[in-house]
Amino acid sequence: MLYRRGYSWEVDKAHSIIMKHQPQAVINGRLDGYGDFLTAEQRLPLQPISDEVWEYVHTFNESWGFNPNDKNFKTVKQVVRLFTEAITMGANMLLGIGPYENGKLPPEAESMMEQLGDWIGRYSEAIYETERGLAPNYFRGGSVLSYDKKTLYLFVYGRSDAVMINGIRNKINRITSLSSGRELEYSITGGAPWANIPGCKWIYLVESDFDDICTVLKLELDGELDLWQIEDHGHFGAQDR
Repeated sequence: MLYRRGYSWEVDKAHSIIMKHQPQAVINGRLDGYGDFLTAEQRLPLQPISDEVWEYVHTFNESWGFNPNDKNFKTVKQVVRLFTEAITMGANMLLGIGPYENGKLPPEAESMMEQLGDWIGRYSEAIYETERGLAPNYFRGGSVLSYDKKTLYLFVYGRSDAVMINGIRNKINRITSLSSGRELEYSITGGAPWANIPGCKWIYLVESDFDDICTVLKLELDGELDLWQIEDHGHFGAQDR
């Protein structure tokens, strides 16, 4: 397949036409040289593709438009996982749906949209007015941070009696399961407080704390998030004891 780059699309002319009719238009990176943001389509990147806002684009099944033979619809757990992984990396997510010729949605897609909307509604405080979360080095799951950087939200995809986070120097004032509303206990193992090196924090959950789709934990910190930086890792070891 021949890949046609933006410069073969008369991008200057296209950009002029767009700006003439809609000066406030937001343009993605396909208009080579004029994009306001980058996109990743049908693939979840292994890391953020931009330090600025970017967009992750995916479909409910495997087709961009309506395809009566494509019944490979994703489950709500898959869609929520892709969504939370995307916002963890600072992206917006765009879902593509192929409607019928009369404009109605396939029932599978309509049901999925309703379930996704219900889940987002339950955990809206972790979705809106939040920004990119922790790198995998700190938490093996999804996460986002409030704009004031004092509240961390963790997305827990499975079930475990303890969830671990690493490298967070802050004292945690309160941990709540937004799924159950219950305040959770945590403990710390290891670390070197005299060298400002935090230990591993273990958050304890019971069965009622989990959401069947994706559990959300709220961590209220004693100040702005303070992380043990990767470049500091070699500064304490056996030679310092």
